[in-house]
Formats: sequence, C-alpha cells, structure tokens
Amino acid sequence: MRSFVALARVSSREQEREGFSLDVQEDALRAYAQRHDGSIVKLSRIALALHPDHKVHSEA
Repeated sequence: MRSFVALARVSSREQEREGFSLDVQEDALRAYAQRHDGSIVKLSRIALALHPDHKVHSEA
C-alpha cells in the first residue's frame, strides 16, 4: 500500500462557493489515494482570507 501526504487549500469564499471547499478537496484527495492503492497518512487543510477567526490546522 502506498502512503500519501495531502494538502487541501482555499484562499477565498468564492472558491468555496464554486465547489472547491476544503471538504470537497479532501474527498477528492482520499478518492485519489484509494484509486492508487494507498491511503493518506497526513492531511493538511489551509483556509486563507475566509474569516479572521478561521484557523489553519492539520490532521494526521
């Protein structure tokens, strides 16, 4: 099995409205890893300029 490190990132609310939300990207990244006989071992999610209280975080 292959291991993948993945990054989901949005820089504007417009990207989220157009279907590029972090959740949509994460689903696509997990599907890609699965199609290529692998799994995501580290996923980082970055959201910029969405809201002053929005924080950048990572999940293992």
